[in-house]
Amino acid sequence: MTTPASRNGPAGLCVVHVVDEGAWGGLATFVSNLVLSQQADSEIGDIHLVCDPDEMDPALRALPVILHAYQSDRRLLAARNTSRAIEVHLRSIGPDIVILHSSFPGFWGRLIRRPTWKVLYCAHGWAFQQQVGAIKRALYRFAERMLSKRTHAVVSISGSEYAAGERAQIVPKIHRLILHGLPNSALAPAPLPARQTGIINLLFIGRFDRQKGLDILLEVFEDRRLDGITLSIIGRNVIGEGVVVPDRVNIRKLGWIPNDHIDAIIQSVDAVIVPSRWEGFGLVALEAMRNGRAVLSSGAGGLSEIVQDGVNGRVIDVADVESVRELLCSLTGSELEHLGEEGYRLFCEKYSWDNCFAQWRGLTREIRDS
Repeated sequence: MTTPASRNGPAGLCVVHVVDEGAWGGLATFVSNLVLSQQADSEIGDIHLVCDPDEMDPALRALPVILHAYQSDRRLLAARNTSRAIEVHLRSIGPDIVILHSSFPGFWGRLIRRPTWKVLYCAHGWAFQQQVGAIKRALYRFAERMLSKRTHAVVSISGSEYAAGERAQIVPKIHRLILHGLPNSALAPAPLPARQTGIINLLFIGRFDRQKGLDILLEVFEDRRLDGITLSIIGRNVIGEGVVVPDRVNIRKLGWIPNDHIDAIIQSVDAVIVPSRWEGFGLVALEAMRNGRAVLSSGAGGLSEIVQDGVNGRVIDVADVESVRELLCSLTGSELEHLGEEGYRLFCEKYSWDNCFAQWRGLTREIRDS
């Protein structure tokens, strides 16, 4: 992690990003892309990252930002102390805009009273949309509604998330829908590698927690009918114990892979499978589409807007394990290749990073001038 000097002097907009230990995978990829684009923006000066360095995705660790460390603690009783630790950093920086990424930084960062900066919050998936009990959902919804009064702008990353925020009466001064995007690859997708007869190669990328549904996928693969399908797994336990990956011939655990290697691995398989129980967006689906690969996904949250059944992938019912097995057994290499080609076309058409960043750039300036 480098600590650069101020690049554009006092006239440059000072921006701070706040993340917690859950900022791995798609969230880390998005924050990295946003920071790198802000680095190239002549109107932005210093960029700071407030984070827990002991629990940090390598993609964030590599960013040329000014780092401020705090100890992330998700226990409710620790909320005030965690908020104060973040506040100390923010008041010493004196930023123009603070961007809070995900629910816990959004909670801690908005407990701060009388901030001298503008607050932009992106939940990256509402907590009250998770599969938790009704009482917890109601508490999360109430907290978001109350804290929105201390927020200058909220960004929703999918149409379903935006609609859920509106239904929950989360009414900051500005509520914007900005779909995620990804930079396009420098090269067109590589051709599929030669396949062994009857073998389909699938890839899972994500955290080993309940949200991402890896436990469902491993249950699917307990059936011997899937011995002709290989499953490669990229990821790790991030919060809690997560899932234990069994030692089986057709299951390969690859661990956590650096971002600059992900595209090559995606291009070595036939499809990416995303069995999430809930999702604000589902950036891994875009990574698959960018590389011309089909997406097999649940219809959770923003995934329902990205994956069109029979067009760029197949929608799976993660509540019905047997139906997922039957669908996987029915797949053919030629079908997946066709779905991947259409996915690449849709990616180029709808998920441009330039368009995504232009909206974020415009919003930060609108907040600054408000």
